[in-house]
Amino acid sequence: MKLRYILYCLTLISAILIAYALFPNTISQEKTIVINKGTSRKEIAKTLAREKIISLPSLYWVLSKILTLNSYIQAGEYNIPAKSSPLNIINMMKQGNVVIRKITIPEGFTTFQIIELVQNDPILTGEIKTNYKEGDFLPNTYFYTLGDTKQQILDKMNKALIKTLENLWSCRSDMLLKNYQQVLTLASIVEKETKFPDERALVASVFYNRLRLGMPLQADPTTIYAITQGKYTLERPLNKNDLQIISPFNTYKTRGLPPSPIANPGIDSIIAVLNPASTNYLYFVANSEGKHTYSVKLHDHNKHVINYRKLRK
Repeated sequence: MKLRYILYCLTLISAILIAYALFPNTISQEKTIVINKGTSRKEIAKTLAREKIISLPSLYWVLSKILTLNSYIQAGEYNIPAKSSPLNIINMMKQGNVVIRKITIPEGFTTFQIIELVQNDPILTGEIKTNYKEGDFLPNTYFYTLGDTKQQILDKMNKALIKTLENLWSCRSDMLLKNYQQVLTLASIVEKETKFPDERALVASVFYNRLRLGMPLQADPTTIYAITQGKYTLERPLNKNDLQIISPFNTYKTRGLPPSPIANPGIDSIIAVLNPASTNYLYFVANSEGKHTYSVKLHDHNKHVINYRKLRK
């Protein structure tokens, strides 16, 4: 008789737990909660109850203890949907389905701009201790969770760049550029010269041809960088005085590549520089479509420049 009573009680408790586990909450919209590292199951139950995500926190605690006995509940930020049952919530935390956030780095951003973007992110924490250089990052979309630091996300961008260069280096078709630094420097110029991926290999070919002939690159973006140092946007066209600036970045006055990248190029520009188009072009100028017209002869290039200036007027 005693055994039957015990079995009856166990069955009743099990039924209550199952019913509770499957009963949806009554919140009308998604709620976000943060579980800090080291928070106990009992404290989690209290937090959920305080936010009215669950009722009967003691029952939730018992259910959670049974279902996550040998599991680690990952700390982090959780979005709890409306109508979630305690079982759904426990499984969400058991599997560590925390909120994934992202930060997108546009191609051609300078290191100053990227660090400013990361510094202003409201979720990333901590100080930036590394003194990053121009061209140290690979523009892309990066994902992170609550608790990740600014230093970690920047390190991730830097490692992504190094890995990309390592993977692409052996596939280069032209050996003119001798190291990663030179590749990034030319790729950053190509990145700034055109926003169209299908043009980048052509633009790269022009600069390759000029480098081989010892001609100045005469790239406007490098001269703009000589003025701004990548810290702001030059809200005007270059003028004749700008082209006389004494700077290793003024490629109207110096020959060869500038001493460092002028921005952080995207992967398409890096690929274009490692595999430039095979052309004889030495000149290019913007056209009416927003792209560029290419020339071998200076005489032809000057005609295209005149046409472009007429269009601008």
